[in-house]
Amino acid sequence: MGAQPELALAFLHPDVVYDARERPDGRVWRGREQITGAMLDWSDVWDDWEVEAERYVDAGENQVLILWHERGRGKESGIVMDQRGANLVTIAESRIVHMQLYVDQRDALRAIGLDA
Repeated sequence: MGAQPELALAFLHPDVVYDARERPDGRVWRGREQITGAMLDWSDVWDDWEVEAERYVDAGENQVLILWHERGRGKESGIVMDQRGANLVTIAESRIVHMQLYVDQRDALRAIGLDA
């Protein structure tokens, strides 16, 4: 998850919700503790795992769409994963209160009213 995950967690509201049901094994996580566990579980199955934010899009109403590129190699399977997706982030009280995962950047852009 990176060198200092606590820095990323500082931006999350204590009652944050992360909806990742678009992933095959996805679900909805609530609160920092559940999200931390989910992030650690996801990152732990990959070698050489990295996520890079490629673009930030103003989605209005205290929202930003983060388009990202994720890469890694399965620790057990050796399968290479290279995918692009997005998170629609909602901010309140200067913290992230909701994140919606999109496994397809085009779907994410359409969700905020932009042509993909």
